[in-house]
Amino acid sequence: MLSLTSGTELRRFGRGRLPRLAVAAMLLVPLLYGALYLWAFWDPTGHLDAMPVALVNADAGADRDGTRVTAGQDLTDELTDGAALDWVVTDAADAAAGVRDGDYYFAVTIPADFSADLVSAAATNRPPRRSTSPTTTPTPSSAPRSGVRPWTTCATVSRRPPASRPWTRC
Repeated sequence: MLSLTSGTELRRFGRGRLPRLAVAAMLLVPLLYGALYLWAFWDPTGHLDAMPVALVNADAGADRDGTRVTAGQDLTDELTDGAALDWVVTDAADAAAGVRDGDYYFAVTIPADFSADLVSAAATNRPPRRSTSPTTTPTPSSAPRSGVRPWTTCATVSRRPPASRPWTRC
């Protein structure tokens, strides 16, 4: 019976060129996979400023105590001044076509009665019923053609689904 020790087994890898290459490959492949993984997920929100999003301001404004209130325009100015997303101010038809064609990731519409709802909420001390309405791309394959890597989100379906239904639906 031949007894092998770890020292003799490890010495075999140093004798020829091919065993040395095999050891190098066994060390480099996991290192490359790890580096690629870190590079891919290092800063997932770092390039959101290059993500085109349509913004439709349909707000007509409102009057409160003789003062003109344009909350929709104020919100539009705040969103476009910030660098969080690439906001593109457009009309409703262009936003719908852009979302459908994949030019925008999604569209946010500020409704026509946005300022009126805020003025009435301030007068009655009750919050308005709605504020904005987002429009998303119909399928994950319709991601914009802007050089930004496409991504999808998942929504929670329910807290305790039946065993036949998954927790999330993408």
